[in-house]
Amino acid sequence: MSPVRSQFEVFSIPGDIDWSEAQQPPFNPVNFFQSVDYSFVESGIAPLDTVQFVSVPDLNTVERMEDLSKDQVRALDLFSRHVVRDSVFAMQDVAIDGETVVHLGDLLLAAKADFPNTLTEVQILKSAGVDSVRAMVNLAHAVLWPRDPQRRFETLLRSPTIYERVLNIRQLRDNLERMIDNDPSTGFVRVDRPNRPVEKRAVVIRMNVVSRFPVGMVRFYPRPLDDPIPISAFKLEVNDGVTVKRGQEIEVRAVFGSNYEVLGTQAVASEKGIPVYELLGLEQSNVVDTVAYVLDPPKTLQHFQFRSLTGLDFDIAEFEVFNQGFPPVATYLSRPLPVDKSAMADVLSYQEGDRSKRSVLERLGGSTLGRIYWDEEKVGDPSRSRAVVSFQTGLTPEPLILWRLSANGDVVEWRPDAQVIDQREGSITYGETINLDDPKLRAGARDIWNVLTPLERAAAQTTFAEYTKLTLAQRQDRSSFDLPRDPDAANWSGYQEVTNGQLITVPGERPFFQIRVIFVSSDYDAATVIKNLRFEQVLPPLLTEVTAEIVPAVGVRAGEDTSFTYALRPSLEADNEGFNRVRLSTPTRSDVEQVEFGFGDLSSLSRSDRVEFGIEARGDSFLVVSVPHVDAVTARDDSLVLLLHFRGRVLDAKSTFTGHVFLDTFDTSIQRDYGDVVTLMADNGEGKMDTLTQILPQRVRVGNVLSFGEGQGDRNSIDVVTSVSDVIADVIVRMQVEPNPFTPNDDGVNDVLGIAYDVLRVVENVPVSVEIFDLSGRIIRNWTAMRKVAAVEETWDGRDNSGKMAVPGLYLIKVSADTDERDFAATRFVALAY
Repeated sequence: MSPVRSQFEVFSIPGDIDWSEAQQPPFNPVNFFQSVDYSFVESGIAPLDTVQFVSVPDLNTVERMEDLSKDQVRALDLFSRHVVRDSVFAMQDVAIDGETVVHLGDLLLAAKADFPNTLTEVQILKSAGVDSVRAMVNLAHAVLWPRDPQRRFETLLRSPTIYERVLNIRQLRDNLERMIDNDPSTGFVRVDRPNRPVEKRAVVIRMNVVSRFPVGMVRFYPRPLDDPIPISAFKLEVNDGVTVKRGQEIEVRAVFGSNYEVLGTQAVASEKGIPVYELLGLEQSNVVDTVAYVLDPPKTLQHFQFRSLTGLDFDIAEFEVFNQGFPPVATYLSRPLPVDKSAMADVLSYQEGDRSKRSVLERLGGSTLGRIYWDEEKVGDPSRSRAVVSFQTGLTPEPLILWRLSANGDVVEWRPDAQVIDQREGSITYGETINLDDPKLRAGARDIWNVLTPLERAAAQTTFAEYTKLTLAQRQDRSSFDLPRDPDAANWSGYQEVTNGQLITVPGERPFFQIRVIFVSSDYDAATVIKNLRFEQVLPPLLTEVTAEIVPAVGVRAGEDTSFTYALRPSLEADNEGFNRVRLSTPTRSDVEQVEFGFGDLSSLSRSDRVEFGIEARGDSFLVVSVPHVDAVTARDDSLVLLLHFRGRVLDAKSTFTGHVFLDTFDTSIQRDYGDVVTLMADNGEGKMDTLTQILPQRVRVGNVLSFGEGQGDRNSIDVVTSVSDVIADVIVRMQVEPNPFTPNDDGVNDVLGIAYDVLRVVENVPVSVEIFDLSGRIIRNWTAMRKVAAVEETWDGRDNSGKMAVPGLYLIKVSADTDERDFAATRFVALAY
């Protein structure tokens, strides 16, 4: 008989949902900057290399500049405003009047040069087979211009200079923003006018391009007038976005992806602190129109500070910051997605604002999570970039607590006009439905909220869709600072980093999950691409959940055999299939003494019966035990406690006994590999093993299963804690040599000596040496290896260091550890015979 749901299915991005559709939408689309690229590779995501491809105008039918139409003149003008990202070479020969003027491979445009603005140059470019040119992107316009004008003026593009008092706030803002409007005909103008003296010296302009970018060029220039007005003296400073001054201290703050603010991930960065600027350029007698600073190699920058040092007239048509390459950090965050793929449409509809779907989502079940995989591609030097993938699971479709300002002026997390039932016993409104935004309640609303369960609060919290419709005033406190968006720690696990191919360790059996990918590049030409992310799951799980604890969990002496009890309490619904196998991780090889089925509550068991069990597999670090099939009937309304009594030993200060359960009803003749995923194999008749199927075990959760009473070391934990340094004096313990005597004569019996010992107390790898002495004290064989806390097994084949067989006799085996404290050693005698 084959298991039905013990075998897993795979959830895939893309496949079950596209990367772009799965992405968490921003809270404010205007303030959002997309830091990941979906088009870089098929089926994948990558950090955004801010670049654009500009088509070369087709002007080959025009003979003279005078013949250009208005549209063609405008096209040529727009084309010429760009800056070349990479050098452009001819794709084919170009001949004019029978003479080859350009050869295949000739350099047409140099990197960081302006695009051509003459008819002949553009025609040659087109004729040389160049249809588009890769252009650098001006971040000052591309990033700042789409943002909310008020926020842009207040925080991203501003000037502390005292302007003419006749200008209002709107005029001041417009004057600044003309520098980033991508229109050279307008600008930041500081020119005296009749009866209106203009302040020009010490004008300060500060610009923040929101995130850290590799910048290849910074330039500014005046409006293209018949008589341009360039600035004669200035100072330009830059900041990397992480070096700030707090009080008198200069510090480098943590770096996060460009989306962390608007996506509400758990990364929290303090925006307070004054950027520490470094000088990029200082000019006291400038005479050129266009001032350009080429950064080779590009430099990671975020803040720019410009200061005029002249009392003469000047204007700045455009202040341009050109990106070049991949950002140092970029973040992808998925929506809260359902593990049940059939519920995807309902989840997406709910996230778009259909609150009627909430009741559907609250009925969704979870899954048992398995391994997670993805494909990676590297761009540039593979050692200069990486991607960090993290995973979290949740009980609700809202992973964040979204705070808002209510009509009463209170900072609250419930949605507008939330209706809840008053659960306060003894209150005059006990059991009644209450509007928490009722102005009569005020402090009473918080009291009603606090007695709700975490899931009841989650159902009444402000949703993402509701939050995005709030006004700016409702999302800010009285000081105009954004109210926090906190992780819902009560209902969501929090992100845990995962590695490719590992078993997901966050709590399973939950209906929702989120994935976060942080891209990190230490070279602007290097990036990591993530493709085809997928993870295994069993849906629905074998059990609703299973909790476990171990006793004794304290008072255990390291290195000594101890009798432990591992208690599991399963919780099952009627349609759960249950389990008949328990896999237990152990620090050393252990033996099962007995298995009991007990029934009762947390305080005690009313009855306990021994049951038959089997040892399916046993290794140095795990046990697999077969038990009678546990299903909903056997569990008796979740009153069952499975008591697994075993004898083993712990070696370290803390040892974790992780448990899993699974259902295996396959024929016992089939071979099994008991890894993270149980693989069942059979001989294909050709001397090879074929995989028949794989079973995904369900991880046990830590919890209070049973009150074991005083003196039994009950900590409601699966961690066993020892005081190794206090009670164990030695590092090398439990040394054993066998067989003794041993006979290395190649007869297949007792040919090799086993040398087993435990390493204790060390906090990092230490050199452990094995030395073999004859009775005269001469070392005939020795070797050294780095060891950590572990049970170690080594062998000696009877040969000396030169490879010759040692003569029969008595030998001393010495195992020693070289630690910072001193050398620790253990010795045994062994007889060698033929």
